Amino acid sequence: MNFLLGDGENLWATTWHHALSVLETDAYMVVASEPYDDDPRWRPIADRQLVTVRGGRLSVAPLDIEFGRAGS
Repeated sequence: MNFLLGDGENLWATTWHHALSVLETDAYMVVASEPYDDDPRWRPIADRQLVTVRGGRLSVAPLDIEFGRAGS
């Protein structure tokens, strides 16, 4: 399941067993489940990542969550 959350200034998205792609240009940034055109700047986001867009800057960090483990 992916989540895509925003508050009007910031954006948070997760990848969890589903595709996510990012397009960065000089004017804007798009986070989508898949590329909607053939622009070569689209890049896939690996599984189990947290994508954050804050102040026009993109960061991608691993989600350190494991289900089914004792103590989780």
